[in-house]
Amino acid sequence: MTAPNISIEVLNEHDTVVPPKSPSGGTVHVESSSPLMLRQAKEYFKSNNIAPSLAAVVDKVLQEKPTHPVTYMAGILRTQGILETAGDVSLDADPRDVVHQRFRSATPEEKEYVEQYRIQSLCTDLLKQLKDERPEDPLEYCLTWLRWNRAHYNEPTESADAEPEK
Repeated sequence: MTAPNISIEVLNEHDTVVPPKSPSGGTVHVESSSPLMLRQAKEYFKSNNIAPSLAAVVDKVLQEKPTHPVTYMAGILRTQGILETAGDVSLDADPRDVVHQRFRSATPEEKEYVEQYRIQSLCTDLLKQLKDERPEDPLEYCLTWLRWNRAHYNEPTESADAEPEK
């Protein structure tokens, strides 16, 4: 006999799904790829307008191609804050899909820039952290995360066909 597949969802006072508690009061471990965790992440992204905000930042970075993209992104977020809309981006959109679509539709010049500065990795890493941490203030969290990770992403990677320095 196999054990039944059980899905547990717990709603808080705001009708938001929260991780279930064990009888001892601790949080029950739920894999980050479980349907519950994915649903929670989607609700978090939607309730905090992450998709339109990040799409607007990515669009501006691709348009301007700054020498220091992380510093530039932080400046945009500080100035614009969290957006409610960004052109064609729905609040229901998964920000990971929105960002990947932006990079897929980029021009060859934009794609070279994205690769050079690891912009897609930066966005993927930031979204993973937001999904895992779900901070109360996502704007402040993003600004802090960008500041802490600035050195890793602000320097361009060396092109594979570049001549080594002598």
